[in-house]
Amino acid sequence: GSSIEGGMLVMCVACEKWSHALCYRILESEQVPETHVCAKCPGECTDPGFIKADKITIRATALWRRALFTLTEVKRVKESELSQRLDIDLEIAKKLIARLIDEGFIRAPAKNASRYGYIVNKTEITKRGLKTYFSDDNTHSLGSDTLQDSASLFQDSASLGGKRKRVSRGEEVLRTVL
Repeated sequence: GSSIEGGMLVMCVACEKWSHALCYRILESEQVPETHVCAKCPGECTDPGFIKADKITIRATALWRRALFTLTEVKRVKESELSQRLDIDLEIAKKLIARLIDEGFIRAPAKNASRYGYIVNKTEITKRGLKTYFSDDNTHSLGSDTLQDSASLFQDSASLGGKRKRVSRGEEVLRTVL
């Protein structure tokens, strides 16, 4: 793996594209496999939970994992900051914030302190969030309910992020890194 400001990266041995290690449940350099295969390429994907998942679910799950881990590094977070840190559209960041509140990973501040952002519950993220969404137990970390929750982040949204690129067949895909 390699490391950049946005976190550790792993390169797919099949397509030679770089991915965020967090997206594949890799939190530490010791967890980097000898060979990494991304979700798009044939072969044994580094995260077996991605094998039967559709593109939107994979991207949503990967983004959710990145969001959770990002919150372990801060005490408070604003929608605009999350948008910037994850390089995503503000509307997606708002949906992430709503889900983070629903799951108890952040909470709204007191009215007079709202300008400082939402309060991050690092203990809950560490004890429950990382265990649930980064677990080696694929059925637990990527159960159908979890996949549906992740995919729902992007329903009724124009895109997963701000940048798009056209490909053959007129289909639009995102230039987000899994």
